[in-house]
Amino acid sequence: MSGLAYARPGSLEELLEILSHLGPRARIIAGGTDLVPAMRRGKFPAGVDTLVSLSSVPGLDRIWEDGQGWLRLGARVTHADVVRSELVAARARLLQEACRAVGSVQIRNVATVVGNICNSGPSADTSAPLLALEATLRVLSRQRERMIPLGQFYTGPSQNVLEPGEVVTEILIPPLPPRSGSVYVKFSPRSHMDLAWVGVAVIVALDESLSVFEDVRLGLSAVAPVPMRASRAEAVLKGQPVSLDRVEEAARLASEECNPNPRSRRVPAWYRREMVRVLTGRCMRTALERAGAKI
Repeated sequence: MSGLAYARPGSLEELLEILSHLGPRARIIAGGTDLVPAMRRGKFPAGVDTLVSLSSVPGLDRIWEDGQGWLRLGARVTHADVVRSELVAARARLLQEACRAVGSVQIRNVATVVGNICNSGPSADTSAPLLALEATLRVLSRQRERMIPLGQFYTGPSQNVLEPGEVVTEILIPPLPPRSGSVYVKFSPRSHMDLAWVGVAVIVALDESLSVFEDVRLGLSAVAPVPMRASRAEAVLKGQPVSLDRVEEAARLASEECNPNPRSRRVPAWYRREMVRVLTGRCMRTALERAGAKI
């Protein structure tokens, strides 16, 4: 960790100027709960000589709703901020459940949601719910602004489309459909301190009779090289009458659709698939109950 410079810009404009000047030599730090342990293990990108802190950039710690009804989270919003937020509880309950499942209280107090996404680990707890919420990332550099749907952000394990000089400044979440219910469940061997072995996020939206699936979104983490949507499982339910048999069919398809690492030393691939089937069924039933479904 020795020999690194440290920059602490006081405005967004200064942040973008520093990142533009340093390019691939810069590494952004917010909470540091992933970055600092990686540095201590010697897993730091070659050529990086400067940490650029977001701690003094104003406006990045906000959670708010904009004029179009979109929920917006700044880059310094922590998991604890989300857990405490009444706005998130009302608008994105499953994201709040995911943030509550991250690490310890101490970690949640400093770890940021944007950092969890930008670290791009396959087992990141917030990735599955944000995929189901169809979130978009606002990415800035000195030259341009990009709006990147989260489903297009990941390119591989711990890899994404961010380029040198860019920073994610916000997560934008569109309003949920009416008559919707949602849930996130993390399965890990012991406690929140463990990485997820499987993460399942479900959103269902029903028609006015509360008996037909109008929309279904199923996000999965820790079961493929990148967090994913189970599109086949979603398709088998959309437009169909609500029934537990269809829920079990969707759960089976989700388990077939995921792609766990067959060489994982932590969890056999067959076990992850089976847990996807079990947890998807459970989450679907919970989401239907929260939406007021007639089953």
